[in-house]
Amino acid sequence: MREVAAARIGSVPLPLYLVLVVALAGSLAAPGKAPLIGGLLFPIVGGIALGELARRIAFLRATGLGTALAILLPSWLAWTHVIPEGSAAALRGMLEAIDGVPFYVTVLIAGSVMSVDRASLPSGALRLLVLMMVATVAAVACTAAFALLLGQSVVETLLLVVAPVMSGGISAGAIPLSLGYGEAFGVAKDELLARMMPPLIVGNLLAMLLAGVVGRRQPEPLAECGVQPAQSLLPTRDDDGRSSGNLALGLVALLALHLAAGQIGLAADWPSPLVVLLLATALRLADPLTGRARAGIVAFYRLVVPVLIYPVLFIAGALFTPWGAFVEGLAPAKLLPVIAAVGGLALGGAIMARSLGFPATDATILALTRAAMGGTGTVAVLTAGRRLQLMAPAQILTRLGGAAMLSAALAAAGMLKG
Repeated sequence: MREVAAARIGSVPLPLYLVLVVALAGSLAAPGKAPLIGGLLFPIVGGIALGELARRIAFLRATGLGTALAILLPSWLAWTHVIPEGSAAALRGMLEAIDGVPFYVTVLIAGSVMSVDRASLPSGALRLLVLMMVATVAAVACTAAFALLLGQSVVETLLLVVAPVMSGGISAGAIPLSLGYGEAFGVAKDELLARMMPPLIVGNLLAMLLAGVVGRRQPEPLAECGVQPAQSLLPTRDDDGRSSGNLALGLVALLALHLAAGQIGLAADWPSPLVVLLLATALRLADPLTGRARAGIVAFYRLVVPVLIYPVLFIAGALFTPWGAFVEGLAPAKLLPVIAAVGGLALGGAIMARSLGFPATDATILALTRAAMGGTGTVAVLTAGRRLQLMAPAQILTRLGGAAMLSAALAAAGMLKG
C-alpha cells in the first residue's frame, strides 16, 4: 500500500489520479448534467497520462512524437466526439471567460524573460534577430523553389503557406492575415482562414517532429543561446523561491502585466503577446521589479510550466487543432511546400549557428520555433526537442518574428492590390 500511495503519474500522486479518472468516468456517464466538469477533467487526466507515456516510452521520448501525440490524439477525440461537444464547448467558454490560454502565454513570456541575465539581453537579442532573419530567408527561398517545381504560384504559396506558418499562431497571425488579405483581394476572410489552417497546423507538427529528431543528437543544451539565466534567480538548495508569499506576489505581478498588455494591445491594435514581450523586456532591462516581485514571477513560472505543459497541449489539440484541417493538410500538393518551409528554417538555423556562437542543435531548434503556433506551439517544439531551458530566446523569435512576418505579408498584399 505504501508503494501505491507513493507512486506518481506525472506530478500527481497515483491515488489522486485514480480519483480523477473515476470522476471523469462519472462525467462521461452523464455528459449533459455537468459538462464543465468533464471539460476540465479531460485535459487534466488525459494530459497527465500522455505526458507520462511520453516520458516512459523511449521511442516517443527520443523522436518528439510524444508531444505530437499530446496534440493529435485530443484533436481526434474531439472530432470523433469521444470528448463530448458539450464538455468541449463548456471548457472553451470557461477559458475565454477567464482569459486562461492568453494568461498562460503571459506566464511563459514574462517568466522566461525575467529569468535571464539583464546584461545579456541586448547583445543576445541582436544575435537572435540575425538568426531569425536568416532562417526566414532560407524558409522563403526553399518554399519558393518547391512551388516552382510543383508548378504552383510562388506568390500565393508564400502568402498562404509561409506567412501563416511563421506569423505567430492563429490569433496573432492567421486571423489578422485573413482580414488583411480579404480586404486586399476581396475574398471572404472565412475562406482564407480555412485555407491557412492546414499549413499552420502541419507546420507546427513538422517543427515538433524535426525538433525531436535534432534534439536527440544532443540531449541537453550546451549553452544558453543569446541570453543567460540570472544567477540571482537560480534556485538554491535551501530556498527554491516557491514560498506561498513569493508565488502570490508573482501571480499578482503577472496579472497586472497581463491586464496592462491587453489594454495597450487594444489601444495600439497590436497582438497582446507581443506587448507582453516588449513590456517584460523593458522591465527586465530597467530592472524596477527587484527582490521578491521578480523572484515571485520566476518562481510561479517554474512551478506552473512543467506541471501544465501536457494539459495545455491537450487543450490546444482538443480546442484549437481541427482534425479535418490536419488531414486536409497531408495532401502532397499542400504538404510539400510546408515541408520546404520548415526544412528551410532548420537549414538556416544550422548554417548560422557557428557564426553566431550558438550550438548547432540549439540554433536549429530555436529556428524551428518560428513555425510554432504561438505560445503553446513554442512549448510543444521546445518540449519535443528537450529544450525548455531556451524558452526566453524562443519567445523572442516567435513573437518578434511573427510580428515581422505579419507586417511583411500584409504590406505585400497591399502592394499586389495596388
